[in-house]
Amino acid sequence: MARTPREFTVSKDLRDLAEELVERYREGLGLDDVNLDEIYFALCTSPKPENSQAYILGNVTSALSRRVTERPYQIAFYEDTWNEWSDAKKHRMLLWALYHISPEGEGRMRKHDVKDFYRFISTWGANWQSNDFFINTNGEREELPDPLGVKALEFDVPMPRDEDEGDTLEEGTTAPLPVDASIAAVAEQIDAQNQALQNLAKEDEDTSPS
Repeated sequence: MARTPREFTVSKDLRDLAEELVERYREGLGLDDVNLDEIYFALCTSPKPENSQAYILGNVTSALSRRVTERPYQIAFYEDTWNEWSDAKKHRMLLWALYHISPEGEGRMRKHDVKDFYRFISTWGANWQSNDFFINTNGEREELPDPLGVKALEFDVPMPRDEDEGDTLEEGTTAPLPVDASIAAVAEQIDAQNQALQNLAKEDEDTSPS
């Protein structure tokens, strides 16, 4: 049985939001090289299949294929899910999607650090895509911020990529975590969040009327 093709519609609203995000995080997330004219922004009007992701990211790396398109990157979201999200979540998801675009260009995409980008997990928590809150360092539940809120957000340093032993850091800078240490840091954060959630649930049980 042939698969029904998904239907897409160009979204100017997505592009306008992307322009705001790139301008705000040009330095903080290194989005200098993101060329919005190379991105096809769209909403998928087809129903989202059960258990599928709400986003659709595409890229074209073949030199031959890129001769027939001026937009080697594609960012789309299922319209029904997009419309259900809060503005803050829309901004977070679009910023995350934009960060996929490699500074090298030519249709290349960044690879996830820990099945995601370390900078997003370490800042917003491991479950940021499914939750609108995270557990802060005090073990308290806190609402996830809006990337287009009053202030630009600050993100942790990225994980390093195979640096030469001779590389040096400028005075006053902090060495980024090695890969396995970064993974350990994320795992520790997940454990801390799970423990905090259990504590909050227990507090609710203790305070609920019997």
